[in-house]
Amino acid sequence: MKKDLEGLRHVSVYLGDHCNFDCTYCDRGYIKSLGGQALGHHFPQRIKEFLDEILPYADDLDMITLHGGEPFLFTKRMDEILTLILPILKKKKIRVGITTNGSLILDHAW
Repeated sequence: MKKDLEGLRHVSVYLGDHCNFDCTYCDRGYIKSLGGQALGHHFPQRIKEFLDEILPYADDLDMITLHGGEPFLFTKRMDEILTLILPILKKKKIRVGITTNGSLILDHAW
């Protein structure tokens, strides 16, 4: 598995296709054409298990990003994920990025 993960620097977590905007440049239309998607309640634990499995072999991993649609429409799911993986993030010094349209950040300033 180590050879397969050489050079892996980034893991992206897709939270769902719901968004409060309808930007013409967004690929949400393509995702919706495949059928609506949203990260189910069992996925935070599966994401942690996935990271636990790959991290011994992914020496270069330095960022995890959360995106969707609009990630701040999925704050409970983001909180669940980040709570579960926080020890991993701290231990491996992995940064977290959120791809957002920015419109809901102040609503979730916590």
